Amino acid sequence: MADTHITIPMARLIELETAEHERDILRTENAALKREAYTWSKAAEHYAKPLQPLDPLEVEELWDKANEEWGASLTDSTEPFRGEDAFHHFASLLERAHGIGA
Repeated sequence: MADTHITIPMARLIELETAEHERDILRTENAALKREAYTWSKAAEHYAKPLQPLDPLEVEELWDKANEEWGASLTDSTEPFRGEDAFHHFASLLERAHGIGA
């Protein structure tokens, strides 16, 4: 009967063990990346929901408020809107009304 025992050189065994170790590392990193991708996709779903349109009267009130506050900032150097124009301030007010801005 023939000898069925296969001999593998030691260098090849070390290569196989190294490859298996690297494969295990890659599998662990891949699992972590899958979890992170899932988390990001759920966050995107949550934050990408369509915004409820504002009532046109509310938008007009925000525009009036932006112009009032911006106009006051022209004469008072302690106003927080110094350096931005009425349109930027209006955009900030719209963002806050939608729950986007700070």
